[in-house]
Amino acid sequence: MSAGRRSTEDDIVTEVVPTAHPDAQWCLEQYFAHLDREFPDGFDPSAGGGDDDEQNFTERGVFLLLRDRALDADARPVGCGAVTSLSAELSEVKRMWIAPSHRGRGLGGRLLAELEAHARQLGHTEACLDTNENLPNAIAMYRHYGYADVARYNDNPYATHFFRKRL
Repeated sequence: MSAGRRSTEDDIVTEVVPTAHPDAQWCLEQYFAHLDREFPDGFDPSAGGGDDDEQNFTERGVFLLLRDRALDADARPVGCGAVTSLSAELSEVKRMWIAPSHRGRGLGGRLLAELEAHARQLGHTEACLDTNENLPNAIAMYRHYGYADVARYNDNPYATHFFRKRL
């Protein structure tokens, strides 16, 4: 970003990419590292919280990157998220991450809305997601955007909170 200039909402764009894309892989590494720092006992993707088939985001859903056009052309993305199909009606929001430099600017809500729009395009009428009690800002955001607490729907060992929303 040029000195003294903060990016505006118009500078932030989304891009659909396969999870094999180097920038998608970089975002996932950042996401997993963030969870590892936030969880008292760390985070191991192979323990069931991140070892699901990332290819499903491309085959049965979508993986999104957030990019800041105010940054130089070779800049890393500033966020990511995915939505995948659990059934014909139900999608699951996964892997939402915003770079620390871009948090507190409403990008999480914007990314969530983009993922929900893709879920609707896939024909889904509801979305669900899980998160962990050590991510209170995420929990608050999901509730703010209309996600209601529901019973556990998966066996993710790191998940403590489960949500669902009618699209």
